[in-house]
Amino acid sequence: MERKKVALEIAQDLFAAEAAIDAAYAATATLAATLADGRVRAKLSAVIGQDAFDKISQVMVRQAEVRGVMIQAHHALAQAQTDIGLRHVAFGFPDKPAAPSTLRAVEAA
Repeated sequence: MERKKVALEIAQDLFAAEAAIDAAYAATATLAATLADGRVRAKLSAVIGQDAFDKISQVMVRQAEVRGVMIQAHHALAQAQTDIGLRHVAFGFPDKPAAPSTLRAVEAA
């Protein structure tokens, strides 16, 4: 039972870390969009803020890389879950969309 309890704590922290990575990426993307939009609205030359825009773009690339590594960690933890005999234990996914409750017909094209 202790293994299951510890695994649940790890899963909750994993989901929180994944959500934080996605939130950071979204916030950085919003910043980039605000920078571009703000420059236009303020009627400034494209030269203004270009260094900052370059740096923000680099941050986004690195955040995407971090997200990929976190996914690899998630897969490694899923393997560890199997290795300790908890393969069939579901720890849930906090923001996974619910499956549709009914089937719907697809209209012919």
